[in-house]
Formats: sequence, structure tokens, C-alpha cells
Amino acid sequence: MTEVLAWHFVGETLRDGRQDELIGPVWITKYALTEGITKLNRVVWNRSANLKMISLTKTRGSSYTDHYYKPDWHLSEAEAMERAEKLRNAALNIAFKKVSKLRSMTFVVKEEEETR
Repeated sequence: MTEVLAWHFVGETLRDGRQDELIGPVWITKYALTEGITKLNRVVWNRSANLKMISLTKTRGSSYTDHYYKPDWHLSEAEAMERAEKLRNAALNIAFKKVSKLRSMTFVVKEEEETR
């Protein structure tokens, strides 16, 4: 089966002479904080997108293609772990700021103005 990527086939020579290639494994960190890090063994490295995009064609009844852009994919597990740590630290900083703001809040009771 030939994997299709958008407007051309994997391995087809593009107008500028470049070719897409199958690579793997890669680690996806796009959903690291909600689903964890995903390891993919075969993805298409899209040479037409300045080497920053990979694509994965999935088939579940019908076919669809997921695209991942840098910095959401990595060629090493260590690089993916580092990115996930950065994402977690950023989320924790946001949460700490929010907690601090909530703790410093004061509440004032407002009297309703009478209307005639």
C-alpha cells in the first residue's frame, strides 16, 4: 500500500528535487501533559515543509493523516523528555501564579442600591 501525504506520494520527487522519507522512531510531545509522550515507529518526514513537519497516516475504517510540527516531535527519547519537562514546568508556573492570585484575593460585600 502506498502512503499518501496531502498532494503527493511518499518517495515521489518533488518539484524542487527533494523527497519525503520514512523515518522512525520519533517521539511526539504535543499531548505530553494530557496523554503522555507517544513513540511512533514509522512516520513521513515531509521535505516540502522545511524539514519541520512529520505526518502519520492512520486507518480506522477510513484513512486520515496527523501532522506534527517542531517542537512537538523529536528524534530522541531524551529530547522528548526534556521538552515534556519544559511543558510541565511552564504549566506549574501558571498554576502557582493562579494559586497566588487566588490566595491574595479579598472579598467585599456590596450593598445593593435601592431603585425607586
